[in-house]
Amino acid sequence: MGPSLAGFNADWASPPGDLIEEVLEEFGWTRAELAQRLDFSAKHVNELLNGRAPITADCAERLERVLGHDAGFWLRLEANYQQDLVRLQQLDQLASQKDWLKELPLCWMQSKGWVDTCSHAGQQVSACLKFFAVASIDATQQGVLACWLRRAETQAASITCRPYEAKAFRSAGGDSSPQLRSGSHGVCSAAAGTGWSSRCGGGVRASSSRLPGERGHPVAQPGSGPDRPEHAAQNQRSPLVHVVP
Repeated sequence: MGPSLAGFNADWASPPGDLIEEVLEEFGWTRAELAQRLDFSAKHVNELLNGRAPITADCAERLERVLGHDAGFWLRLEANYQQDLVRLQQLDQLASQKDWLKELPLCWMQSKGWVDTCSHAGQQVSACLKFFAVASIDATQQGVLACWLRRAETQAASITCRPYEAKAFRSAGGDSSPQLRSGSHGVCSAAAGTGWSSRCGGGVRASSSRLPGERGHPVAQPGSGPDRPEHAAQNQRSPLVHVVP
């Protein structure tokens, strides 16, 4: 079986005129003859075949009668061409912003499967923007903490929970319950940044030296595991989250 083409995006845009040229060659027609059959000027047909004139609904109907393919086919062909033009233009623009990637733990994110590994700088920036679910860099937060918060957001969205009931929550102790407050330690631990601590969940203090993926954080190497001495030492460290009395 050959390589999969899923997710493949060409780095070129082919106008519908390329296909029309192939049909003309098959039929043995010239551009002038096509212009006569379409009732278009020769200049308009030349611009159409060169991708400088779009295929409108009227043009698509004429192409259907002359070349045999339905009008929807020609309109979809034109739409795909215009989309490719915009995509290539935006990829070039995103490639010029590749320095933004240095602010992210990109290698870590790629190793964990959070974002795809792309050879084109513009495609890599686009993949990271998709991870944050934003259209531009200006709409993103920066740094390792923002990556972990977004990861927590996507993971939480996949968890099926019962609908929130305020009465049941209050009857269980609400935010005054130490048990409930300590239950939020996962969110607070994920949100802990370098050299700072904060209160969240109504009384949970989260603190951490460094987040995974941040510079200076020890990254597990292949072959390491929970039974190795260094992992045993890490497991003996004090917890990151404590309930504030």
